[in-house]
Amino acid sequence: MTEALPIHGTKDLVTDPLARLRSYRDADGTFSEEFLETPLGPQASWAILTLPLRRAVRGACIICSSFGPEAGTHRRLESVSAHCLAQQGFASLRIRPGQHAPEPEIDVARRLTEMRELTDVLTERGLPLSAVVGVGFGGTMAALAAQDLVAEAVALVEPVVLGRQFLEDSLQRHAVVELMTAAEVARERTTRAEKPKSELAASGVTTVRGFRLTQTAADRMSAIDLVEDMGGYRGRVLVLSVSPAGRAPESMRGLVQRLRQDGREATLEVVQDELPVPFGEYYFTGTPPSKIDSRFWLDRNLAERVTAWVARSGSEAPA
Repeated sequence: MTEALPIHGTKDLVTDPLARLRSYRDADGTFSEEFLETPLGPQASWAILTLPLRRAVRGACIICSSFGPEAGTHRRLESVSAHCLAQQGFASLRIRPGQHAPEPEIDVARRLTEMRELTDVLTERGLPLSAVVGVGFGGTMAALAAQDLVAEAVALVEPVVLGRQFLEDSLQRHAVVELMTAAEVARERTTRAEKPKSELAASGVTTVRGFRLTQTAADRMSAIDLVEDMGGYRGRVLVLSVSPAGRAPESMRGLVQRLRQDGREATLEVVQDELPVPFGEYYFTGTPPSKIDSRFWLDRNLAERVTAWVARSGSEAPA
């Protein structure tokens, strides 16, 4: 349960009820949240500011969201992380897509622009940047941005080390969805599943599971290699891996090993979980009315681990 924060200075009785929906505080009075009015980036994305209420602000975190369908499946984890961070005295900003594009896009450059603009918001409010946090490909974005944003630390939950891996996985999952939902014969199904790749090659733009992808954005994504791209980053790094077998993939272990070899403080933590579906996919199992949330406790566990790690480096500062 939440209660609305009063919005002062609004004289328009028609818009006042809507203005009240922009902000709230939780029922226990531990944090407040607010949709900020200033749009971010070329597609006018929104920023959500979370502030601690019971502790002096000791720093701030930027929580970077991902692209495509996994942006929705990771949204709760981002929210829970923001709330856990607030309980430890950290403000946070996270991104929500804007409504000024004909269709949502997968665009690395746009997300990095939005994150740079978030640092301006923190500066205006006198909030020092303590860490950048990201989940899935949002973690990849956080790692890319951490050096330019001069963040003290970066926490990555299931990051994609190689951009081409995310691109290929997205195309493959699109193909699986097409094969499951199409009613055509086998030959037509194959053609439909391969459509994004052929469209991208022919016209330079395609749609992957409802998200627009240009050849330029695909090339930029394919060029990402965190082992090389994080070479100039000197802050602390946390990599959280979720594994049914309790072992991080070789790509994450290689990234952490390389960071340590370069003298960075890098921590790898593995959370063992059955993961009935891939981490970035829709996580409810079963059918109504017996649907089961397979990530409820996992999201809480991951958020608490990220918060504990960030808090170990945070220093108390005046609000």
